[in-house]
Amino acid sequence: MKSSILTLLVLLLFSPDYIYSVESDIMSGNFDSLRYRLSQSDSIKNTPQQLEIIQSCIHFNNNEISKGLHHASKALKYARKAGDIDIELLSLQMLCNGYSLQKNEKELSYYTRQLKEEQKQTIIRLQDTVKCYRIYCIILLIYSILLSGFIYYHYYRLRESKRSVVITGSDPSHVDEEDKDEFEPVYTSIIQYVVAEKHYLDKVIDIAEVGKHCHINKELVNKVLSAKANMTLLELVNNHRLEHACSLLLDDSNKTVDAIADESGFKTTRTFLRQFKSRYNMLPSEYRRSDSPPH
Repeated sequence: MKSSILTLLVLLLFSPDYIYSVESDIMSGNFDSLRYRLSQSDSIKNTPQQLEIIQSCIHFNNNEISKGLHHASKALKYARKAGDIDIELLSLQMLCNGYSLQKNEKELSYYTRQLKEEQKQTIIRLQDTVKCYRIYCIILLIYSILLSGFIYYHYYRLRESKRSVVITGSDPSHVDEEDKDEFEPVYTSIIQYVVAEKHYLDKVIDIAEVGKHCHINKELVNKVLSAKANMTLLELVNNHRLEHACSLLLDDSNKTVDAIADESGFKTTRTFLRQFKSRYNMLPSEYRRSDSPPH
């Protein structure tokens, strides 16, 4: 309740001699002094309704709305029994104002709860948003790492195999001088495997096997051989097979043509005879009998 109600209470309950001092006690909240004045004053009749209305004012002044309404109801009850119209009217006024305050307090409490609930929901949404951003950042980081690896891998593959790409319709024998110099280590690796280690005698040797053992793309094998020796892998293998066959034809072992063809890495004697005739323009038997065989 407001100060005007407290002032009205003083005017109704107390004699003029005590108005100023009692009003001062109520307005300053010095209710202990007020109770002492009531107990010591002979001019004031301490009726139950007066005491209840004072207790009601004290509670209202302390924002204890429920207790204030309780004492105001008791004051109204006592006032009606005693026929005290002034206290009855004051009690009704205090009850009306008290219920209004209680209603406002409930509404305020409701809105406060609503605000707290909205605040809680907002915090939860913010936490979920932070979690989502964390997940997005992790996914983005993983994606960036994978993308970087993918780009590096393909860049490396492109750099290693840029010279192994055969362009349809182009001249495979045309290689820049710069490329020939760069092919030198690869060419040395191919010759070491095929010639020095005598894998040309293997009947199953092929371009894929050579590329695998030399750690290069298989398409690069013929490109390197073409650039450095002007031949393909098949021509390189057949040349060394034929040279090996010639050495066998001229030794004292006197092996048969079939045996020589087999030891030289040819799958069939027919293939051996055809390759031999194509290169030396004679048969192996004629080569053996020749006094000065071609090389």
